[in-house]
Amino acid sequence: MKTLLFIVMASMLFGSPAFGESFKLLSAEIPPYTSENREAQGICLDLVRELFKRCGMGLEIEFLPWHRAQHKVRSARSGKTLFITPLTRVSQREAVYDWILPLHEYNLQLVTNDRSVPVHDEAAMKAIGICVLRESPAQYKLRQEGFKKVYTRTSELECLELLKHKRAKAVFVHGILMGIHNYKAFGGDPRELIKGVAYPGWVIYLAASKGTVSKGVREELQRAMDGMKSDGTYDAIVRKYLE
Repeated sequence: MKTLLFIVMASMLFGSPAFGESFKLLSAEIPPYTSENREAQGICLDLVRELFKRCGMGLEIEFLPWHRAQHKVRSARSGKTLFITPLTRVSQREAVYDWILPLHEYNLQLVTNDRSVPVHDEAAMKAIGICVLRESPAQYKLRQEGFKKVYTRTSELECLELLKHKRAKAVFVHGILMGIHNYKAFGGDPRELIKGVAYPGWVIYLAASKGTVSKGVREELQRAMDGMKSDGTYDAIVRKYLE
């Protein structure tokens, strides 16, 4: 009886049927946005954990290869809610996910460590090989802009390691923050990176399997995000990964 009373009172307090629910989120090793490193799980996972905590909702996180994580969320059986991040909202994905909350904005950015590579000249770069993360916003954008010499890898880290060892001329990174983080991961000096053409306005979302997230859950998550921004928690989490 006491347990039941507590649940009823808690539900009234939080004002949402979401309180007490538990969900699963799929992600991948995409630092500094998401990582299995318990000391620094990334901007997006830190934000999402805090969001669900404030909503009184449980959250289980499973790491998979990025292509597989996306496939599982897109093909989830009817009515099964699977969340996913760090997913950039692009037209190619628009219709196959529920877009719950924007988490972080970044620029797609061309980088090199070779001063002879004209990364500031979009037209010239169309004749130079560029490494990108496979089936990512970076690849979609290069394809859209008519870049022909594009080769892909399963992680952006691989592209930057190729760049470090002079086996790639340029990399198209998902934000300079991500580029710097990954370049440092194998001993690269980020001061070697030369920033070139950038395309602004790309936004990472917390997304979910289509048609499975209730209005109540959406509203609770939005209220939690509003609270995190007003009390400084959001900025503190992002700032942690800029240091």
